[in-house]
Amino acid sequence: MSTEKQPAQQIQAEQLVSHKPEATIAAKASDVSSKSHEPKFVSAERRRIKITGHKHKKAKAAAKEAKDKSFNDLDTRKAYDSIPLLEIDELPRGGVSLNTEAVGRIQFGIPPETIKDSMRLGLSVPTIYIVPVDRFCREMGPALGVNLAEFEFPAYFNFFVLRKQCTLVVDSDDAEKNIRRVFNETLLGPAQFRRKVDNIDYEEEDFSPDYNPDARPNFQKELKHFRIMPDGKELVLETLLKFRHFNGPYESSAHGSLGVPPPLENNICTNKSTAGTEKVGADVIGLDSYGQVDCAMSTS
Repeated sequence: MSTEKQPAQQIQAEQLVSHKPEATIAAKASDVSSKSHEPKFVSAERRRIKITGHKHKKAKAAAKEAKDKSFNDLDTRKAYDSIPLLEIDELPRGGVSLNTEAVGRIQFGIPPETIKDSMRLGLSVPTIYIVPVDRFCREMGPALGVNLAEFEFPAYFNFFVLRKQCTLVVDSDDAEKNIRRVFNETLLGPAQFRRKVDNIDYEEEDFSPDYNPDARPNFQKELKHFRIMPDGKELVLETLLKFRHFNGPYESSAHGSLGVPPPLENNICTNKSTAGTEKVGADVIGLDSYGQVDCAMSTS
């Protein structure tokens, strides 16, 4: 008889297991809970990312709270209201031009023949140009390609007509290097004909082998002749151009209160403590001795 009951007991036991009694579930839950409190190994890199992300969230929340408080402040509202808006002129060929008290006109974007737009609109040709990050647009123009950094003619106009250097504001060292490389060859000629060491008079491959060597031009001498200006000085790229760089958020103290105007007594646009409106110093856009663009506000 014991042999007949054994299968029934096994079936009953299997049913109990399949139904997962509360005691079994509670036991497993307590086991999982105890395991979850066991210390786990976390790599230093993951721990660093987690801590950094937590700090970033706290800093972002603190900045938002400070910003909300500043906008609710009556003095801050008055300071915002005291800042005049700049008129922006959109140019027909592209780009925008705006006039400032600090440095005159500033233009963003340099499409081809852009100085003609300024002349036809009766605007002064800018001396300072902001070079776009994307210096070539493939979605404009009849051939689906437009250079947005055509700085040569603005540079020539500033040098020969206005007798000034043209300032290009760029976003990176690479942008400056690329522009320097292009303009050096445009202005001064190929590098192999103007090197101080190992320069050459001409390229052998440019002439037929049976062409008389004495009749070949000496490009090195010709280019040097045109580089000498009337005052005897040699023309260099810096004669026409100078570069300035934008500061990043962590490279300038000016970004600490970005978007929040200064107190009214220090407001350079309309200083309430003195009669009239004060002029803005040239350092307002940060054309400092380090070649950096800084948004720090100062009065002259």
